[in-house]
Amino acid sequence: MAKKTLKSTKFDNITYSKNGLVLHFKNKDKVEIPFENLNKMYMRKFSLNPLIELFGISVPFLFVVFAIQYLDLYLIVIACILMALLIFKIVINHKWYRFYVVLKDGTEFSKSVQLNQKSENMSLLEKVYTEYLYRNFNSMTSA
Repeated sequence: MAKKTLKSTKFDNITYSKNGLVLHFKNKDKVEIPFENLNKMYMRKFSLNPLIELFGISVPFLFVVFAIQYLDLYLIVIACILMALLIFKIVINHKWYRFYVVLKDGTEFSKSVQLNQKSENMSLLEKVYTEYLYRNFNSMTSA
């Protein structure tokens, strides 16, 4: 399989219809994709680059070095602890998902998915997979 060099097209919303999927775009018309044209549908999990995590965690320590010169000791301790906890929480929990729809001709559509919308997209994947199995079973029994 050749490596795809084209950029994936981003869509805003996806809905399940009787004949396939309907992709809604912000500035374009909606596109209906029949089930026969689907090659793959999947979700991919992303997290921060380890270098960015290291930078994010080292920021409170740099703050300590500069704060020692200008602030009182109690203020430094409180500010550094709060800042370290906040940045640590952000760095550790910063994950996101991307939903991909790949057609048989190689066209790729993608959508950024927030953590709270992951279950909605997973249920859509399950619906499409059941439809795929149903169509394959019917084509095998009719042949």
